[in-house]
Amino acid sequence: MRKLKGLGLVFILVSACAGIALAQDNNALFEQGRKQIDAKQYDTAISTFNLYLTKVPSDPGAYFNIGLCYYDLSRYEQAVAAYRKAIELKPNYPDAYIYLGNSLDYLKRYNEAIAAYMKAVEIDPSNASAYSEIGVAHARQDNHTAAIEAYEKSISLDPKNAETYYKIAKQYNAVKRTDDAIKALRETVRLKPDHAKAWVDLGYRLNDIKSYQEAITAFSQSIRLDPSNDDAFLGLGDSYYNDGKYADSVQYYKKASEITPSRITAKLYLGDAYLNSNQNQLALSTYQAASALDPKNAPAYYGMGLAYIKMKNTAMARAQYDKLVPLDKPTADKLLAKITPQQ
Repeated sequence: MRKLKGLGLVFILVSACAGIALAQDNNALFEQGRKQIDAKQYDTAISTFNLYLTKVPSDPGAYFNIGLCYYDLSRYEQAVAAYRKAIELKPNYPDAYIYLGNSLDYLKRYNEAIAAYMKAVEIDPSNASAYSEIGVAHARQDNHTAAIEAYEKSISLDPKNAETYYKIAKQYNAVKRTDDAIKALRETVRLKPDHAKAWVDLGYRLNDIKSYQEAITAFSQSIRLDPSNDDAFLGLGDSYYNDGKYADSVQYYKKASEITPSRITAKLYLGDAYLNSNQNQLALSTYQAASALDPKNAPAYYGMGLAYIKMKNTAMARAQYDKLVPLDKPTADKLLAKITPQQ
C-alpha cells in the first residue's frame, strides 16, 4: 500500500477539521433557531432556519421548526407549506403530520386535518396525541360519536392525560351522556386538581342531576383556583337557586355580574333571585339593567312585568307585555295570563 507523503496528509487533516468545524457551525445555527423559538422570537427564528437551509438544504427538522414558527404566528397556510416540505423530506414524520393536521384544523379544512392525523397514526399506532387531535377535528364538526371514539382510543393509549378526559366530557355532555361526562370530569380533576375549568363543568353537570351540594363543592374549588371566573359564580348561584335557596343565590349571581358587567344572563338570573326572595325593587332595577344592555331581550321585559305585578302596578306590567309582543309572542301571552287576574 502506497503511503501518503507529508503534504497530502496535511491536506486531508485540514479538510477533515474544516468539515467538522462546518458541521459544528451548522449545529450551532440550528440550536440558535431553537432558542429563538423558545424565546418566542418567531420571525427571527424563521430567518435563522432559512439561513441554515442554505447550508443544509435537506434537513426536515429545519422545515418542521419553520412550521412551528408560522403556526405560533397563526400564519397557518405558511405552516402547512413548511410541514408538507418536512414530510416530503421525511415521509415517516408523525409530529409533522400532527402539526400539519393542527394547521389545517385552524383553517377549517377538517377532513384534510383528519387525513393528516390518520397518517400519523399509520406511522405510529400508539400515538395518543394523534387520536386526541382526530377527536378535536370531529368535535369541531359536531361529529360527537366519532369524536368520542377517537378520544376513547387516545385515553386507552395514555390514561393519565387529564386534558383528553376533559375533552371527552364535553362530547359526552353534547350527546346527553351526563353520567359519563361526570365520570370523565372527576377523572380530569383527579389527574389535574388545579384544572379550574373542569371543576366548573363538573359543577354544572352535578347541577344537571340535582346533586347541588356536590356542585357547590366543585364550583367552590374552581373559584379558589380562579376567582375571576364568572361561570363558576353563575353556576354556584344556580346550585342555590335550583335548590330553592333564592336569597343565598343572590351574592353569587351578583358577583358574576360584577366580574362581567356586560353578561346579560348574570343580570337576568340575579333579577330572578331578587324576585323570588321578594326583593322586588332590586329585581326590577336588575331587569332594567339587562334591558339596557339588550333592548330586544324578551326575558328582561318578562322579568320586569313580573316585578311590576308583585308591586301591584298593573299598568306598568301591561306596558312590558306591549313591549314583549313583537319580540316573543308566547312569552308575552304568558305574562298577560299573569296580569289578567290582577285586573
